[in-house]
Amino acid sequence: MNSLKKLIGGFAVVVGVALAYLLVSQALTELGASTATTETRVFWGVILPIALLILAGLVLFGYYAARGEYSPQPPKGANKR
Repeated sequence: MNSLKKLIGGFAVVVGVALAYLLVSQALTELGASTATTETRVFWGVILPIALLILAGLVLFGYYAARGEYSPQPPKGANKR
């Protein structure tokens, strides 16, 4: 089960980074167009910060899952005699 958690964590990191790249490239494409309206600028100005924060959380979750931080650990002092 721990190896599955680590695999899913690595997948979450890859997906988060890929989605962030695609989101930013789409925003730059639409904002760089000569037909960009004020509505388009406001839309991407609102969407980009929110979506990038969510994706940063996904990447952090995946990083910690890939490191095994979510694995069950024995309670403190369990091995002391």
